Amino acid sequence: MTQSDHAEWATYKHQRLQAIKEGSWEPTVPAAQVRDHIEYLMALGMSMRAIADKTGVSKDRISVIMGNQQKAVRKRIAEPLLALQLSEPYTEEGRITNLFALRRIQALQAMGWPMHTLAHKLGTHPEYLRGIGRDGKRTIPVELNETVKALYAELKDLEGPRNEPKLKARANEWPPPQAWREDELDDPEPTVIERVRGRWRQEGPQPHFGEILFDARESAGVTRQQIADELDVTLESVRRWEAGTLPWKKYRAKLARMLDVSEEWLFKDPATR
Repeated sequence: MTQSDHAEWATYKHQRLQAIKEGSWEPTVPAAQVRDHIEYLMALGMSMRAIADKTGVSKDRISVIMGNQQKAVRKRIAEPLLALQLSEPYTEEGRITNLFALRRIQALQAMGWPMHTLAHKLGTHPEYLRGIGRDGKRTIPVELNETVKALYAELKDLEGPRNEPKLKARANEWPPPQAWREDELDDPEPTVIERVRGRWRQEGPQPHFGEILFDARESAGVTRQQIADELDVTLESVRRWEAGTLPWKKYRAKLARMLDVSEEWLFKDPATR
């Protein structure tokens, strides 16, 4: 501990002892524990307003807790939040957690289905679809969830038309439909994806370097000849790379820059992707 930390701890102990003597001391709960539980509730579709209404803790107070600044939360505030339990997704005024739709959309992208094609088939705008799962959006209309479910059933066994979504899915470790079991797609536990990823790494087919290079080159719109010219190698060398032979280390950083990907990602061991 630094000198500042020691001073802060000494002040805290003094204030705590003084409050105990005066009968005004309130025990606390680690803020991280409360934040994790709120995150879990929100992943199941509850908004901060809904949590506030159910617990009697103000929305502003919940926002402060989620701000990641507090180290502890007063027990009288933490207890009603931790006591709020959900065994299934929370629906409110025709809305449901985005979790299930997000899993299906990402899985379809892993099959090569671009976002604009999915949005067109769903009858919505691509930007709206991209917004699912970001910008703090935790719920979507129930109707959209059902539409995504139906589209997933239609496309899950079909190869998509583009390579770019596959590349993005690999970079983000989005499991394809083959990795998911039907009961897992609608499992309300947000961390189920880690189990699916782990299983897919062990059981799923792993792309070799050549496939990854080919997808990255196609996505970047770069030809084999352009790579050969820029790196001052033969066209046959580039073909060998796409067949799975690793290029010499002196070419790797420049090759990654040409394809607009990181060197670490391009040459990462496929078995650990």
